[in-house]
Amino acid sequence: VAPKRRFRHSAGAAYIILILMMIGAISLANLIEARWQIPRTYIQPALYLLIAGCAVYVYRFHSITYRYTLTEEVFVIEQISISKTRFIATLSLNDVQEISANCSESYAKAKRHNASVLPKTNSIFITVDSEGSARSYLISPSEEFIHLLNAQWRLVRGAERR
Repeated sequence: VAPKRRFRHSAGAAYIILILMMIGAISLANLIEARWQIPRTYIQPALYLLIAGCAVYVYRFHSITYRYTLTEEVFVIEQISISKTRFIATLSLNDVQEISANCSESYAKAKRHNASVLPKTNSIFITVDSEGSARSYLISPSEEFIHLLNAQWRLVRGAERR
């Protein structure tokens, strides 16, 4: 799942924001020096560190996508950032307690993981209880994938009860 390519997710928007932040930092440093006679050599490094932190955040927000894989008994969540893939979770469908579109009480009590590029209102919650520890995952699959996940989860839960 990747964020929809709107202006705020485009590479051009990221570069424009960073350039405007650089211009703003230089202007702010000049203003502080003129108004309070504090040398720019003290102010600019702090402002540049702040901009570097913002740049990392913008770059990360711009480049992260998620891959969800569903097999007969396992649901896998991976985070993809440029050329690096990181496994977030491998969930056994037997351990899944709840799949819902609303934030439930069990989600509030569990350790939370965000694996979604969409707002919470457009995502679904998966709550897992494995070995006594509850974890919840916020994911944003397509409608078709949600139906497949629910069907496979019900199938596994039905076979478990027999």
